[in-house]
Amino acid sequence: MGAYLMETLEPKKNYISWPVLALMDFVTVIGFDDLTYNFQNQGMGVITSWVIMLFLYVIPYSLMVGQLGSVFNHEGGGLTSWVRGTSGEFLGYFTAWTYWAASIPYVVDTANSIVVGLGWAYNGNAKMQSQMSNGWFAFWTLVTFVVFIFVQSRFKRSLEVLSTIGGIAMFGMTVLFVLMTFAGLAAGGHIATQPMNIHTIIPKFDLHYLTTIGLLIYAVNGYLLTCGLSAFIMLLGIFLPSMNDIFNWLLNLNGIISPGVTCWIFFAFIKIRQDSQKFPSDYVYIKNDKVALAVGWWCLIITAVATIFGIGPQDVSFGTSTWWYELVINFVAIIVLIGLGTVLPYVTRRENRSTTGSAFTRLQWTGILAAIFLTIVGDLYLGGSNYQHNIISIVVISIVGIALVVAFGWKEYNLKEA
Repeated sequence: MGAYLMETLEPKKNYISWPVLALMDFVTVIGFDDLTYNFQNQGMGVITSWVIMLFLYVIPYSLMVGQLGSVFNHEGGGLTSWVRGTSGEFLGYFTAWTYWAASIPYVVDTANSIVVGLGWAYNGNAKMQSQMSNGWFAFWTLVTFVVFIFVQSRFKRSLEVLSTIGGIAMFGMTVLFVLMTFAGLAAGGHIATQPMNIHTIIPKFDLHYLTTIGLLIYAVNGYLLTCGLSAFIMLLGIFLPSMNDIFNWLLNLNGIISPGVTCWIFFAFIKIRQDSQKFPSDYVYIKNDKVALAVGWWCLIITAVATIFGIGPQDVSFGTSTWWYELVINFVAIIVLIGLGTVLPYVTRRENRSTTGSAFTRLQWTGILAAIFLTIVGDLYLGGSNYQHNIISIVVISIVGIALVVAFGWKEYNLKEA
């Protein structure tokens, strides 16, 4: 009877089978995009960059993570737990937020890829990219993203099913790429890069190279809020000249945000090695604390430099109007994605002051979401139109939308008695 009660009271646990987990890991770690992105920016010279990164960055990075995991082996929060354990609750929370915010440009980029892929599947060519306006492209990207959010939130095993489909497709493409390489050479094809010598794989160390380092590091590493931030990111890109520019900009934005989050790993490692007696571990990366600190600072500085240089636009001519526009929206995206993390504690305080446990009433939520939705639809429509004053109109609509959100959410209801 006691055993039966224990089984009844304990929540049922669901486990992911190892084949599904392996496919999920394959998509995450060995995605071909991470390789082709860097070939696009650095050419064959990226081979040398990868070798240098492997020994001077990737291996130390992995071993530092190993020691951090050993120090906090009873914690379940990963990077957040490491920073919280070394630097307190606030930085732990801020790390968690920045880590989550870093995923937003990535998921928007993924939704973009799906829309482009569907266009190729339907037309058999790049016809859609030349005919669809940026506004409609942003709209269909948002629709795609919302559909996947809905599926993931409503269907229990959707993550496993989608990961299995994606993993099989990615694995198949990986094998296909390798087979096509040898098949092409066997059929009399030639390597396109000529001449193929040592100079071909040595990168050109200039400003453009520095702005692309972040993508090398990037390859190493709430639904309503997610949808809202994703829509905001798409809105920033609708004034770029073409769909291809939007795609490249989102990729470059990933090369800024993701390395910035990686800095927290080296920060936590430096903190535990500054006081190694306080943070003992079974596994220690580099026994000498001074040498370990030097390596930690080396990785932190490299990552920070890559993050800063990554802010510079990479796929457009320097000094052009598009270059300046991308530079501005890079700063805007970073400020909003990171800065919004300071707003959420305010929302939490409102929830704690409310007798219902909700920061806003149902009517307030309706008004806030309606204002956000109408603002997004209006901006997307104007962004895809040829209206002469569309930029001014979008700015006005955005300001009005923000004002309405503030107005709807300003007053607090159902306050607890003091």
